[in-house]
Amino acid sequence: MVGGLFVCDLHEFEYLMMSVGSVQQADTTVQKNINIVTEVTQSSAENSETCNHYENDDNDCNKEESTSADINDTILEDEIQNNEQKIMFLQAGLTRRDVQMMVLAISLRHNLSKAACTDILDLLKICANINDKSFSSNYLFKKQFDPPDDAIKYVFYCKACQTQLNSPVSMLQFKKENKECSNCKNTEEVSLTDTNYFIMTDISSQIKSLLETKGVFEGITKKTSSIKNEISDITDGELYNNLKKKALFSLTYNFNTDGAPIFTSSKRSMWPIQLLINELPPKDRFKHLIFGGIWIGTGKPKSALLNTIFRCFANNAKKLAIDGVEIDSIHGKKTIKLLPILCSVDSVARPILQCRKQFNGYYGCSWCYQAGTYIKTQIKYPVEDHPPVLRSSESHMQDLAKVVDNNYKTSERGVKGPSSLLLLPYFDIVWSLPPDYMHGVLLGVTRQLCDLWTTYSPTSKNTYYIGVPTTIKKINKRLLSIKPTQNIHRLPRTFNEKSKWKASEWKSWCLYYALPCLSGILGTTYLNHFALLVKGIFILLQERITSDELLLAENIIQKFVKEVEKLYGIAAMTFNMHSLLHLAVSVRKTGPLWTSSAFPYESGIYKIKQQIKGPVGVEKQITKKMLTINTCLLHLDKTSYEINEKCVAFCTSIFHYNKNLSSVNTTPDIVLIGTGSLIDQPSIQRYLELLNVQERIDDKLHWFSYKKCIFKKVMYHTNKYLKVKKTNDTIIQTKSGEFAEIIDFINCDFGNFMVIKIFNTQCQSYGATQLTHLHKTVSKSNTISIIPINEISNKCMLLQISESEYICQFPNMFEIQ
Repeated sequence: MVGGLFVCDLHEFEYLMMSVGSVQQADTTVQKNINIVTEVTQSSAENSETCNHYENDDNDCNKEESTSADINDTILEDEIQNNEQKIMFLQAGLTRRDVQMMVLAISLRHNLSKAACTDILDLLKICANINDKSFSSNYLFKKQFDPPDDAIKYVFYCKACQTQLNSPVSMLQFKKENKECSNCKNTEEVSLTDTNYFIMTDISSQIKSLLETKGVFEGITKKTSSIKNEISDITDGELYNNLKKKALFSLTYNFNTDGAPIFTSSKRSMWPIQLLINELPPKDRFKHLIFGGIWIGTGKPKSALLNTIFRCFANNAKKLAIDGVEIDSIHGKKTIKLLPILCSVDSVARPILQCRKQFNGYYGCSWCYQAGTYIKTQIKYPVEDHPPVLRSSESHMQDLAKVVDNNYKTSERGVKGPSSLLLLPYFDIVWSLPPDYMHGVLLGVTRQLCDLWTTYSPTSKNTYYIGVPTTIKKINKRLLSIKPTQNIHRLPRTFNEKSKWKASEWKSWCLYYALPCLSGILGTTYLNHFALLVKGIFILLQERITSDELLLAENIIQKFVKEVEKLYGIAAMTFNMHSLLHLAVSVRKTGPLWTSSAFPYESGIYKIKQQIKGPVGVEKQITKKMLTINTCLLHLDKTSYEINEKCVAFCTSIFHYNKNLSSVNTTPDIVLIGTGSLIDQPSIQRYLELLNVQERIDDKLHWFSYKKCIFKKVMYHTNKYLKVKKTNDTIIQTKSGEFAEIIDFINCDFGNFMVIKIFNTQCQSYGATQLTHLHKTVSKSNTISIIPINEISNKCMLLQISESEYICQFPNMFEIQ
């Protein structure tokens, strides 16, 4: 361990070089690489003793954590088996186990405490007129539904140097003892009452549960093939296609770690590991995250600790690559082998995981060899006459070889030592850690520019200052007048509150709100310049990006970065600004920006924090609940007993956040919401004329009007729907390319239609930059048209700012916020 970094000798380094060298298309080669990697792992933290004696230890470690000393486990096991299949509600045919499962679903969906869960069970006992204490026993409840003991493993590390002290061990295998660190020879007490440990989970069981969930695996196999010269997902990227040439695998996954405070008033933070499977359809992909493990401590984990954690993670990754996960599919048993392809992290965690210098040091860029320029105590990245040479996995290993040859005394072009991520099979140590647009573009560049615009400096004589109170008030008025669609989850907040804006708010500001809100306020030169960034990022976020569009975005962003130094000075040439130059290359390698975005993981962190019910044993609370959600409730049809269909339906539906009590499912893609109101005969006659249908009007012809409709899982409203005051879901683009406002939804014998009014629009231009996703309305038709509902192409957003109206298109409709 040198300077807080994981270090290996030259012999170990040779193995690392081999592990990222030539590879073949056979599983035997994967096994060979894994053997190499294993030797490195064993020698680098080698001397942490194996815990064979744990395997023979029948004592519950809880001597530190007693669960229920007064109850005999054997008796309770028999009681569980005898009682779980007893009918509790005869008419419904629900067993006690069914009822307990539904209570579990309620408690997880609504984040209930154990006491609340017990109270619900007691209430149901009274309703069912049974007098059985075991039914509402918290201990028995946990015994039935908690994840198995071996699904949660504890790994202890040395407090002095963060070297791993033991092999991952379950709670039942755990034994309190003193361990000597193999690196610094410090003796540590291995105890669960201490804090020097992290948790790793059984990833395989979660993936198995997910892939065996009804419809999930079929969603993978039905995925459409890509179009040539078009990038629509990570599977179109160079990394994925290169991986297909090197290895035999079924699926790939991305992973992430990031810090978040546990409580508002606490200095303790949590760093969970989360994974997502790339081959799932985007909406399912972002919704079903795998929980890989967690560390909780004060502040941020040190560099050495983070590498220790991911060395353990790499061991799990090797098992997924070689052994795979066996699932039961509609086609029989299948073994699914998975490989890691991307690590989506921010600019603080990225260099730590790569064992490189951070962005505030020379050669701090993860993707190129621009050294940076030291200006006023900071490293800046001015645009050079010739583009800097890009890094590659091979050049990284060459730099690492020089570091090893020099006995780790100095870094080499930013590389400080071997990373634990090199232990991951077929993992590209450079481009598998792509730029994250959430942190770099939204929370980085966009926020940086807004801060510049609102910070006055007499010495700089800036002409872009808009921080005058009257000007801010004008911007606020424009912002607060916006009624976004429901898929933008946060309503606009005032410009004064921008320091509190979340990443999703910065996204809305950057792509949609900023240009209309700043029109006539920010100087024309600066507004036109910002439009370059907006257009470039919008293209890179699209569902499908053609090769021509990608080249256009690359040129636009390069122009934007070059002009930043001219307009704002060299002080504005930060690392985030510089990293914009690598976005287009990253898209070529890993797909559109949304494939590697940190947004899904931020959403996952919010979900993880919801599982915390008290300050004691937080990591155990989180881990048990996340595993229960990811295995038990996703896997209802795979239980060892026959489960009631009503129970399955309830547990499945309770996690659907949007429930419509009354609806008409007219086609698989169209759901009309509400009871519908009868349309009068004159209106029917008018609609028939618009449809060019010759039909005699009689009392038997019934047409119904609806105010809400779900089309292809997207919600739309008519302008008659008055319950919502702050959002607007009435604007669409038709398949013919026209923009329209929805007046009515109609269900009749001829099909499903909508009454619309067409907008006359023109693309908004800022200087030479024409924004194809932002359209200024010129007029709206006074006459109505009627078209089939399935003529909807896209949902759009109407911005009514001052005297102007703008219609915004979205780059995609599935990116999570």
